[in-house]
Amino acid sequence: MTDHNCKHCSFRAKYDNNPKSCVGRGWRWHAGWCPGWKAYLKSLTDSERNELIEKYNLNHHDQGLLLAPVHENGYALLFTDI
Repeated sequence: MTDHNCKHCSFRAKYDNNPKSCVGRGWRWHAGWCPGWKAYLKSLTDSERNELIEKYNLNHHDQGLLLAPVHENGYALLFTDI
């Protein structure tokens, strides 16, 4: 998958316009496990990737893979204020 529409994704734009909307929260949940989004992030420069990680408050580990936000009890909180 070399071509990514993530930069111009209308689903992502809904999140940018209103992160608390159902569609916005759906995109945020989707971004936590989407292989296309992960590949898109890996295709970016370090500074571009870090900018998105900060903008969307994404969790990641050393390999650059995204994880769903996790509450202190270990359960993923999919529809909370992110």
